[in-house]
Amino acid sequence: MHGKGLQVIIDLSTEKQIRAYVDEKIKSSPFSKETIDEAFAITEKYQEAPVDETLNIDNVIAIIDSLDKSLTTLQNLDAAVYAIISIKRGKLLNILVNMVKLHNKKLSKEDRIDFSELVGKIFPTKYKQARRYALMRVAKMKDAEEFSFLGIEKLIEISRVVDFNSSPHPIKDMLEKFKYTFDLSKEETAEDFKFKISNCINFEKLQAKSLTPNMEFVEQLSKREGIITEKRADEIAGHVLDGKTLYDSMFGSKAVKTAASTRLTDSLSSFNDFEAAVQELTDIIDDILYYETTPTYDAKFTKGLMYVLMKMEADLLEMWGEKWGGFKKKDEKK
Repeated sequence: MHGKGLQVIIDLSTEKQIRAYVDEKIKSSPFSKETIDEAFAITEKYQEAPVDETLNIDNVIAIIDSLDKSLTTLQNLDAAVYAIISIKRGKLLNILVNMVKLHNKKLSKEDRIDFSELVGKIFPTKYKQARRYALMRVAKMKDAEEFSFLGIEKLIEISRVVDFNSSPHPIKDMLEKFKYTFDLSKEETAEDFKFKISNCINFEKLQAKSLTPNMEFVEQLSKREGIITEKRADEIAGHVLDGKTLYDSMFGSKAVKTAASTRLTDSLSSFNDFEAAVQELTDIIDDILYYETTPTYDAKFTKGLMYVLMKMEADLLEMWGEKWGGFKKKDEKK
């Protein structure tokens, strides 16, 4: 019965809607009807009699175990539903961005659409506004919908490291390469998944330097630094060539430098978001140019930031052009 006190928190129609959804969910979800019925029957008198000596302990344990497995399956199924809808949202956002840009290029300044205002209407919170870049990035992966069963959080992690244009099925290629298998009945968080991917990528990077680390070393490295850069892999290989053990080459220099280690970990974690940050900055600059936005405050600080950014961009282009295979344009000469 709907008490008066509860009405202050939730209205009757909303409560009924939720109860109806929960009842339907339980009926259609991967729960054993016998287990559900037994669990409800046993717990019915819990408030009046929290201890029932007539119950079989092993039977109660079996019921809890069965419910846990079913809940994990339910969470994975719901994650797939959430993911497919999120991917569709990302595709719609990509379409909207392209439509607005095309629309604005044909019009004078006063008739252009302010995309930032559109975003504000679609996403009322800062979190959701920032989240849109992740969804748009996921939607650009050609086989994202095919792998919606992974859930949106795992797809976001994949989108940070996968080569979008490597093939018509970049996610499939990557997961097959790393021998990843999905289990509907097992719980796997996005952090767990990210850790597995980091291990595989780090192992490949070290193997490419003619190193053969055991997986325990690789896991330690991934926990401390996330996905390592090519420069870091070269550094480790260089230490090995200088006569250091592989373990000392991977961890020795960080053992007495806790602050530096933390800073390095943070830095490498931020590298995993590099493409998203570049995309966001590109969109911001695009908007500034479209709307010819010119601030009225002192330009000195912003100008200084721009010069630093341009200098770092030039250094990054040069470094990646030399060290990252395929990054340098074919018509560029050293």
